[in-house]
Amino acid sequence: MTIPKKQAVGSDRGDYNYMELFSDFALIDKDMSWMDGAACKGLALEHFFPDNGNTKEAKLVCATCSKKKRCYDFSITNKITEGVWGGRSASERKRYLQSVRHPGIV
Repeated sequence: MTIPKKQAVGSDRGDYNYMELFSDFALIDKDMSWMDGAACKGLALEHFFPDNGNTKEAKLVCATCSKKKRCYDFSITNKITEGVWGGRSASERKRYLQSVRHPGIV
């Protein structure tokens, strides 16, 4: 499977400049330098923020990425509630955060 690339702008993921998105939030971890080497850089945004909930394509890209752990840690630290980060969907990250807050209850 080949996912079409779109022109990347600045430090982004796909055609959307995430600096604009992140400026709306108070990030705990503000270091986004790892994004420049991510496998998703330049790929279409809809694969990582799918309207239909299908995260398969994004997870295939994440599986090949050397920045996967850093991406996942970034999303957990900053409590990002949307999209696929580090190969995990929003619901998978939410379950992880709930298990950390309430061990034994998943």
